[in-house]
Amino acid sequence: MQTAPRLSEEALVDPNTRKTRSDLLHVREVRDHLEKAHRALRSAVAAEPSHFEARLRLGRVAWRLGDTAEARSALEEILARPADAPTAFLAHLFLGRIDEDAGRLDDAARRYEAALALEAQAQSARLALSHVRLRLGDAAAARREVETATRPAGRRPKPDPFWLYPWGPSAGVEERLEALRREVSP
Repeated sequence: MQTAPRLSEEALVDPNTRKTRSDLLHVREVRDHLEKAHRALRSAVAAEPSHFEARLRLGRVAWRLGDTAEARSALEEILARPADAPTAFLAHLFLGRIDEDAGRLDDAARRYEAALALEAQAQSARLALSHVRLRLGDAAAARREVETATRPAGRRPKPDPFWLYPWGPSAGVEERLEALRREVSP
């Protein structure tokens, strides 16, 4: 007589249940990672309040964690002081997203326009503004923004700061290192 193979408990679980469990674990891992980054960024800002990169990233991480008050505070602090154009651009862009999420579409449009005043060729702000225009019911303006955003594709004089954001200060590191080498060379 042949016996049926023993199936593990996992093999008896519905595949959809396994996927749901896997998705929940992934969400928990991402949240844990963001919370760790949040603590580190808060420490960095406390140690060096004028460090805009840490403040910008603190604002973005706080937003991802759902703390829009802290996110807004961190990003507005950047705009309250003189910041370089790409950093101020990103602060406006991220504040626009916070306003958009809250349903304050006119405020979001103003934030995206402020970002575009700093970086007129930035596709990210132009597309965000298009999205807000569409949500406000102005399809023609939304279309114009998309057309403006995509017209210079492949011929931009410099990259959109949002495209470089994931790499942070590592973008352009070779040029900065070379400049430092020249500074210290006799």
